[in-house]
Amino acid sequence: MFLKLTRPVLLALLGFALTAGVPAPADAAPGSVSLDVPVRYLSLYQTAGQRFGISWQLLAGLGKMETDHGRLRLPGVHLGVNRAGCCAGPMQFSVVKSAPKRRFHVSGALALAAYNAGPGNVRRFGGVPPFAETRRYVRGGMRYARMLGYSGR
Repeated sequence: MFLKLTRPVLLALLGFALTAGVPAPADAAPGSVSLDVPVRYLSLYQTAGQRFGISWQLLAGLGKMETDHGRLRLPGVHLGVNRAGCCAGPMQFSVVKSAPKRRFHVSGALALAAYNAGPGNVRRFGGVPPFAETRRYVRGGMRYARMLGYSGR
């Protein structure tokens, strides 16, 4: 499965994330013994995934890596923007106005890498960049998504 990253998709997902701008409940998703996706976030991930043709498991992996599904108490997670002044909400979507985004068709791992290190670095290195932080981010996000049933690459 390929993730289509376009400006409208990212803005819509930002809207989903910002509407979830209150602390997540501690309850876990039904049937998730060892996983900790709050029911409210599970619903957001599934709705966004279905609406935009993106694996909800991949969105959950991203949400886990970014803010532990909104549980982190850092600037920008629930109010305002992060310390870098660029991102907001539980998924830490960019709120900085930039050039229109091109459409990318990439695998889940490359989508996570582009989200973390930027699409320019993914293109520059022809895959997941050799940055330790990005490699940890991709491994963690993909592991989590697979635990939820994601079967893509």
